[in-house]
Amino acid sequence: MLRSSWTLRQWADHYCASNKTLKEFVYTKTVYGWDLGNLRQKIRNLIAFRYISTQDLRRVPNTLG
Repeated sequence: MLRSSWTLRQWADHYCASNKTLKEFVYTKTVYGWDLGNLRQKIRNLIAFRYISTQDLRRVPNTLG
């Protein structure tokens, strides 16, 4: 993980001020002491409840750890 001396606000201001056509802004917040498996399941349940369709929830990326 890269560290920066800029604050999140400074990065966001820099991003918004950029004239580039294609931009990407990724912010990662690391949390400790959470049951990530339970959180992941709750999020998937919310998605399934809200978007009941042919969507295959097994394709939801596992980005929570």
